[in-house]
Amino acid sequence: MLAAASRALELVDADTEPLRASRLLIDWSEASEEEGTIDSVEQVAAARRAVELTRPYPDTKEYVHALANLSDREYWTGDIRAAKDHARHALQAARRSGSNEAMSEGYRALGFAFLREARSDHDTKACLRYAHLGNDPWTIGWAFIVRENYLWERGRLEEFTEITAGGLRFAIGSGALTVAAIQAAFLTHALFALGRIVDSRAMVREGLSHTGIPGAGAAVRLSAAPVGGSHRRPRRG
Repeated sequence: MLAAASRALELVDADTEPLRASRLLIDWSEASEEEGTIDSVEQVAAARRAVELTRPYPDTKEYVHALANLSDREYWTGDIRAAKDHARHALQAARRSGSNEAMSEGYRALGFAFLREARSDHDTKACLRYAHLGNDPWTIGWAFIVRENYLWERGRLEEFTEITAGGLRFAIGSGALTVAAIQAAFLTHALFALGRIVDSRAMVREGLSHTGIPGAGAAVRLSAAPVGGSHRRPRRG
């Protein structure tokens, strides 16, 4: 995947296609992270470059995507204030864009940047609501994960289990198998924590059934924020 992402990035002309270049740069950064070939400083630098590419187009989904990605990267390097600021800007840009998918991503960024604060409850709910309005399976699947992160962080395991089961059903039904594998991993941990050992073993088998596709195993590891990993967006494909 890294080779393909690198090749795609090489082929795009950032001067003539800055929005496409920004998305490809983010894809390359995520693929590089999965392969362990990029450190956190380089990730933030790539995220800032993606924002600069899209800055002349402040009403686009690409600008929202770049700002949300930068917010994530800043959060993980400990620059929480900057992460919150860029998440706010992402939502402002999303409102200008008029896109439900962009609104979902803006609220997603806020929900994560403020994950340990009360407002994350509203933000993660809004993320999921706008995702459903946008009707893009990948956006909806990711929004489920965001809401689940919040519930796990608060120790609300029963609610977590209920919404994750719904997320798993949605992911399987929509063919988003990478997201399905992630949801199964989340549900496994929750069921185990609730003492439902037999059910958790069944979820292990369910999750493994979706890891035969490229990137699914890595996506499970990278996206398992509430269950011992990091908070990362599962990539398409």
